[in-house]
Amino acid sequence: MNYGANYRSKILLVFIAEIKLAELIQGYKLESMILSRLFCNLFLLSFGFLLPLQAHALKRTECDPLEQTTSRSSDNMINRDIAVNKWAQCWERSLNSDLDDRLLPLKKSNEAEFKFEMELQKIFKTALIEMCSRNCDSGGSGMKGISYNFCRVEGYRYRTAQTIEMNKNTLTIPNTESLGAKKSRNKTKETKYFKAFVQKLCQLPKNVWKDGKLPDDCEKKANAELDSLELTDDICDLS
Repeated sequence: MNYGANYRSKILLVFIAEIKLAELIQGYKLESMILSRLFCNLFLLSFGFLLPLQAHALKRTECDPLEQTTSRSSDNMINRDIAVNKWAQCWERSLNSDLDDRLLPLKKSNEAEFKFEMELQKIFKTALIEMCSRNCDSGGSGMKGISYNFCRVEGYRYRTAQTIEMNKNTLTIPNTESLGAKKSRNKTKETKYFKAFVQKLCQLPKNVWKDGKLPDDCEKKANAELDSLELTDDICDLS
C-alpha cells in the first residue's frame, strides 16, 4: 500500500475542507493567490512536496471600501442591510487578526497575562453586543440589522485602535489611532455598558502603556473617550 500517496491525499482533502468552511463562515471568496497556491499543491503533492496554504487575513484597508457600498445600497433597505453586515464582518475579522498578533505570542511568553487579555476581550465583546442589540421598545426583539451593524463597526474600530497600540506597547487614552472612528452626535450616552471593560482595561500592566506608565485617572479618561464617540450614542434615539 502506498502510504505516502494516501497521506498526501488526506492532507489535500483537509485543505479543501478548511477553505470551504472559511467561505461559509466568513462570507468572502478566496483570493486568486490562494487558489493559485491550491493548484500548485495539487501538482506538488504528487512529488511529495507541499506549499503552506494560509487563510486570507483581512486588513483594515480592505474594510474601508466596503463603507462606500453601504451608501450605494441605500435605495434598497435589504441590500443596504446586507452591505452593512458585510462591512461589520470585515472589521470584526480585521480586529481578530490584530488580536492574534497580540495574543498568540503572549500565550507562549506569559500565560497569566494571556488569560487576562482574553477575558478583557470577552468583556468588551459582551458589552458591545448587548449595547448594539438592545430593545428600543417593550415589544421589540432588538435592533439587529442596519443600526446593530453600524454600532458594531464603531466598536471594532475603537477596539482595533487599542490593540494596535498594545502591540507596540504605546497604549494611550484617548487613543491616537482613530481609524476613522466617528464622533458623538450629542445624543444620550450608553457608556455604562462598558463599565466592567473600562475597569479591566485600567488594570493592564504598565509595560502595555506608553512610556510604561498607567494614565492618571485612567477610568475617568477612558469613560470620557467613550462618551466622545458615536459608538456609545443611544441607538434608540432617532432624533
